[in-house]
Amino acid sequence: MTRTSKYLNQDTIAALQSFQIEKIDREITDYLDTNNKMNTYHFEYFPK
Repeated sequence: MTRTSKYLNQDTIAALQSFQIEKIDREITDYLDTNNKMNTYHFEYFPK
């Protein structure tokens, strides 16, 4: 399994297991996706 990440530096990658790196990458990607959706979603009415 490749131990790479576009979000973590090499020292962090060296200290983590592959499954941990993959989980962190997925979580960061999910957070970024959520933020992008929040920027484009607008309520039709103000929620109570």
